[in-house]
Amino acid sequence: MKLQLFLLMFLLSVGSLSAQELYIPGKVTKGKDASYYCSSTNALIVLRNVQNRDTTEIVYDKNGKVVEYILSIYPSHPFKNYFVSILKEILTKEEWKELIEKNRFILQMRFLLDQTGGIKEITFMFFKTNTVFKQLSPDRFYLLEQKLKQNFKFDLTSEQKNHKNPKSYFTIGSRDLIKL
Repeated sequence: MKLQLFLLMFLLSVGSLSAQELYIPGKVTKGKDASYYCSSTNALIVLRNVQNRDTTEIVYDKNGKVVEYILSIYPSHPFKNYFVSILKEILTKEEWKELIEKNRFILQMRFLLDQTGGIKEITFMFFKTNTVFKQLSPDRFYLLEQKLKQNFKFDLTSEQKNHKNPKSYFTIGSRDLIKL
């Protein structure tokens, strides 16, 4: 009887460990190559690499004044294709299938750019209900971040090149994945 009780308690504890959240708002989740700070809104989990210096949405010009009207910087259509190919590399086949079929997936990224349009920092945002991204390790987010930084640039206007810290958002959803 004691052995049965012990086994039951052991199985329950293992089940609860596997069900724990990887990203908890207000906490840092550490990986081998990177650590991510987690915050949240009502619906979203927000992850930023702890090495990121710029944690605001404010854009400044080169004189240090806040830019009141920010022109959007859009990545070109090939960015979606490129992003999807990277995401397919990082996810397992099961995760990819789950992402498309079950998650009503949306991933939003905020990019901090340099004056040439290169990506300096990325903040990731996804729905709290997204089971794939909630369990994606910090090292896999870091791999996604590094591949985007190394292989993609935004086209900045002359006005945007005068910003001290140009920023851009990019959102990709399930419909985009299915189309590509």
